Amino acid sequence: MKANVFVACLILFGSGATARDTNDQQANGTLAIEHVDFIASEDEGVDNIYLTLWNGMPKDAVVTGVSVTGYEAITIVASPPAQSPVEMEVSEGALTIPGLSGVSMEQDSIYFRATRSASDVGVAVVTLSMSDGTQITRFVAGPVTNSIALAHQHGEE
Repeated sequence: MKANVFVACLILFGSGATARDTNDQQANGTLAIEHVDFIASEDEGVDNIYLTLWNGMPKDAVVTGVSVTGYEAITIVASPPAQSPVEMEVSEGALTIPGLSGVSMEQDSIYFRATRSASDVGVAVVTLSMSDGTQITRFVAGPVTNSIALAHQHGEE
């Protein structure tokens, strides 16, 4: 039931999935993690992780798992407007990236929620496992966990 709700949410958030010109930076035939953002949630030790993904293949790509250095217990959250968020395990069909398009995770659509297992990640390795057995990996700067740096980053004093 939850998976059906999530798939419906993904369809409703058309602004998160956008088609691209085949001459764009990502060539057809590739699946890529283009961007990663770590944002501290309201819960201590839990971060929301937002990805921008590109599927340059003609077929839909199905994410079956996710791992991020320094995190454990990663779930996916569907957050439809004017409804309570639905949190579920990342599994077959929970996140599908349509062929020849991209998905941009946002607070009011879909995103990952993860519990930190390390206080300072440094360089994070983000890996998505796909239904065809392949994995996509991206190395990115880990989340800022220093409260002074966080306040500065968000424009607070």
